[in-house]
Amino acid sequence: MDDFTPFSAIVVQVKASYRFDITGADNSSRSWVVDLKSGEGSVKESGDKADCIITIKVRAAFECLPDWCG
Repeated sequence: MDDFTPFSAIVVQVKASYRFDITGADNSSRSWVVDLKSGEGSVKESGDKADCIITIKVRAAFECLPDWCG
């Protein structure tokens, strides 16, 4: 991609962390934290604290993805 921005450049601009709590059809849930606050940024499966917590059902999460994601 020609317009790719390295995560480290995004971290400098965003300075926040986001946790996505995603619930499946069977009501089980998993959480991922996107850390755009420190270092080069990271994404990990975790229930750690975050600046913003987004809770969503898996079906709705997929509906939010752009068509090119699959």
